[in-house]
Amino acid sequence: MAEHLAAPPPADGPPLSLVLLHWGRTGAGPRFTYELGRALHGRADVRVAVSHVAGTEQEAAITALGVRRLAVETYTGAWGAVLGLPRLVANIVRFRRFLGAVEAQVVVTSMYSLWHSLAIRLLLPRRTRLIVTVHDATPHAGDDHVVKLWARAVELRRANAVVALSAAVATELRLRYGGRLPVFETVHGAFGAQEPAYPRTAPRHDPPVLGFFGRVLPYKGVDILVAASALLAERGVHVVTRVHGIGTIPAGLADAGHRIEWDLGWVPEELTNQVVGGFDVLVLPYREASQSGVLSIALSEGVPVVATPVGGLVEQVRATGCGVVAAAVDPAAVAASVTQLLDDAALYAACSRRALAAAASDHGWDRVAADYARAVTEVVGR
Repeated sequence: MAEHLAAPPPADGPPLSLVLLHWGRTGAGPRFTYELGRALHGRADVRVAVSHVAGTEQEAAITALGVRRLAVETYTGAWGAVLGLPRLVANIVRFRRFLGAVEAQVVVTSMYSLWHSLAIRLLLPRRTRLIVTVHDATPHAGDDHVVKLWARAVELRRANAVVALSAAVATELRLRYGGRLPVFETVHGAFGAQEPAYPRTAPRHDPPVLGFFGRVLPYKGVDILVAASALLAERGVHVVTRVHGIGTIPAGLADAGHRIEWDLGWVPEELTNQVVGGFDVLVLPYREASQSGVLSIALSEGVPVVATPVGGLVEQVRATGCGVVAAAVDPAAVAASVTQLLDDAALYAACSRRALAAAASDHGWDRVAADYARAVTEVVGR
């Protein structure tokens, strides 16, 4: 576990002024920005402002923070990004004025976004430091569009430091940049719901519900989960498997049977906790991973997790105690881990209890904010 500050240190001089920047409209980016902004706002050593997209799913929550903010109009759709270039020019001017108004010393980007990433050199005066949050050190298969790769590269070339959300990503970044960029490490904060969750002593459904949530891409291993469900059925372990997310049913799986429920389409961010909370076990059958934002939801909902032994998933599960890491990236290993959780009532209850405890402590946003504040302090050189 990375060393982190548990509470704001005594302010050594005036608070450092930082701006959280994310010009994405939907999904986890705005939610990550809000949660980080909320936690930073509670600290004495930094003064936070936020720039976000007008109409984002988190606009009301960000507004309620009472911090200085700049909402910008961007675009919808690929053609909107091209036709909206004059608006981007106007946003650059507005953003630079905003930086001056809040006397920003550091800008922190909380997640990649096409417009702000591509325009980052124009958005920032030379004297303003930039800390980039890196969710994935290497793009995943199927998530490597050339424009996205270009935008990420532009942002990283301007960066003065980066923050990784797992030790696995931090290690890869240190190897890649060879000391050119300082690499700071934190965790992905737990995404909580408004209603508190309570520890589970057993699955809530009969038969238990295994759940997958996220984009349906080859590296996410939905086919591994479906095959694992078939193995469980053959062994007389009765479960229902639900797949929620954006994408299409992979070839050959539409008629897989074995009580597979497909619910594909966009899920508004305010409903994601409800979806994940409806699972008895969250299964992350990934072939590769950096860390999982979906696991961060499961922590807050007290949903036990089964994950494959790849990337940052291993450290997330082991650091929080929220579940079981499968022995291999294959259906048999996933099925065995699911069986272990469902057959051991004490283990199931302990994983739920530990998940909630981690969400309220070392995987909560106060810890994440402390790590970011330390990065800001070091980058400014105070």
